[in-house]
Parts: sequence; C-alpha cells; structure tokens
Amino acid sequence: MPESVHQEYKKHEGDIEPNVFSLKNIKQMSVESEKHEKFIREHKLEKLHMGETECLYLCKNLPIDVILTNDLAVRDTASELDITPVGSIGVIVKAYRENRLTFAHAEKYIFDLYEISSLFVTRAIVELV
Repeated sequence: MPESVHQEYKKHEGDIEPNVFSLKNIKQMSVESEKHEKFIREHKLEKLHMGETECLYLCKNLPIDVILTNDLAVRDTASELDITPVGSIGVIVKAYRENRLTFAHAEKYIFDLYEISSLFVTRAIVELV
C-alpha cells in the first residue's frame, strides 16, 4: 500500500473492519517521487489521483500483476499496463469460489454493494453476478 493510500485509509480507519494493518500481507510502501512523476508523464496518467498512480507504479515496479480498484479509468489504465484490475464484485466472487464465503454471504455482500455502498453498481450487474 503506497503512502498516499495509507493516508486516505487512516481518514476512514474507524469505519473499516478489519484493520488492514492487522493483516500480515499488507505492507506500506514508499514511492520515489521523481520516478513516480516520470511514470505519470510516460503513461499520461495526470488525470488519475495520486494513490491510484502510486498503486499502478508499484504494480509495474515490484512486479505485481493485480490491482484492486473499482475506478473505471484505473481499470482501463491497468489493463493497458498489463495489470489485471479486480473490483469489489470480483473479490466477492473469488472468495465464494474459494469457499471463503457461503453463497448467502456472497449474495448479501453483492446486494449491499448495490443498495448501501457509494459504489456505482447497476441492478443488471447484480443480477448477472
């Protein structure tokens, strides 16, 4: 997790369970600003937010081939950079397929994305999933 995403997370930390930093596979990473700025210019990423570009930068330089995002522009850019974008629905489906969630829980979480979250999910997508 790049520093800018860490800072954003800290703003909402009390609202999110579990605490991401209690998970063993989450690390905070720093991004060299000069290299990051060059990466932004080379890939014409000026319209994306700092956290998004830092995540894409880390994916390309570590290398990590998957990025978690619900942002359409980031998903498109990730695909162009040969990084697989996975959104909230994809995470829920994968957890269900790996038997980490029951069907009832997966269904509830997907309906919650539609009914409760600020994420733009259409009823047609919910029904398709």
